[in-house]
Amino acid sequence: MHRSNCTLGGRLSGFTVYVRDLGRVATTGSPFDLSIDAPPLALSFNARLSTAGTLNLAGPVTLSGKSLRDVAAWIGSPIEGGRGLGAFSIAATLDSSGIDFALRNATILLDDIAATGDIGMTMNRLSPVVFAKLDVPELALGKYVDGVDPQAADWSTAPLSYAGLRGLNARMTLMVGKLSLGVIGAEAAAVEASLADGRLAAVISSDSLAGGRGRIDLELDGTSHAPLLSARLVANGTQALSLLQSFTGHTWITGTATANVSVSGFGTSVAAIVSTLKGTATFDVRDGRLQGIDARALLAGVSQKIVEGWTEADGNTPLSSLTGSFTIADGIGETSDMKVSGDGLTIPVTGRVDLLRRAVDLSANPRLESGGDAVGLPVPVIIKGPWGAPRLYPDVADILLKPAEAFAKLKAMGLPAQTGDN
Repeated sequence: MHRSNCTLGGRLSGFTVYVRDLGRVATTGSPFDLSIDAPPLALSFNARLSTAGTLNLAGPVTLSGKSLRDVAAWIGSPIEGGRGLGAFSIAATLDSSGIDFALRNATILLDDIAATGDIGMTMNRLSPVVFAKLDVPELALGKYVDGVDPQAADWSTAPLSYAGLRGLNARMTLMVGKLSLGVIGAEAAAVEASLADGRLAAVISSDSLAGGRGRIDLELDGTSHAPLLSARLVANGTQALSLLQSFTGHTWITGTATANVSVSGFGTSVAAIVSTLKGTATFDVRDGRLQGIDARALLAGVSQKIVEGWTEADGNTPLSSLTGSFTIADGIGETSDMKVSGDGLTIPVTGRVDLLRRAVDLSANPRLESGGDAVGLPVPVIIKGPWGAPRLYPDVADILLKPAEAFAKLKAMGLPAQTGDN
């Protein structure tokens, strides 16, 4: 048995090595014990050591530390960004052959994440390649992803770090019992991810994403100064309320939703990525309601005054369908075919949604079915401002500058009695 102290990575560390029979190492193998006690981690390994043909190690191993970030910095690969990656521990059976290593039947603890499964590594390239197949009961990604919070007042401008994507190649399969990123959640989710030469690709699929079946494809190219992010969401039979809250932070719409969204953007912050987004989005919501929005009362209200936000017409509107599509460029989505139907109302909507500023500039033409006839305002209704509390007013020239004259003009056009105007 040999005990010694040495400097590893600039820190004084102790290690103990024991080989029972050196003569057997080159043939059938000998029992072998190794322990390392370094400031950032502790390792204990009890195994069989053989060098016959190639180096072979097999036996139980434990590894633990107070901070995985500290370990990464110690070995010269610091981890930037995020708030997690603290205390960790691994207990497994090590099986190695030459430069290939496998941790089988591993029990892994990291921060508040527990996982079981197998991890492998090969050193046959300049950068190691890691393989993993793990079962994870619960995985909350919020602490590992900076700046993604649709409920925040604004998108984060804090710099994102992509340094962790470089210098490591990996392929991982995760079976996650409960997956969450902020208010985005899925149960029984399968995650397939690969990382190669600074490029990350991941597929997340679940039969219970927002209450329905969904798949999210992500690609991140971290090799350039302004990394490129591409994402696609396909959702079927999901809950519109959960989807809307997940991506905008609002809860206006309930019902069963189908959605297909494909976008890409680039930048060094979440705000920069949102400002460059381009792509398409289609959606179809059935059998729900507009929450906190009484469309009939709004139609009556805007015939008489400028309505300051949805809250001036609290209530709900039954919704038989809400359909539409958006073309997105420079973080702005444009629609020409949105249509809301329900409670005797038909509301075609056109206009723009500014994703960066979280604002809308829409034109709606509400029509109320009454006795077989469709009645409504003689001009469209403008919906403009923050998407949580926009202004609503008839599309009459100078209405914001000269509201009294504009509403008099609106009456002269022939305001329908069904709007509630007296």
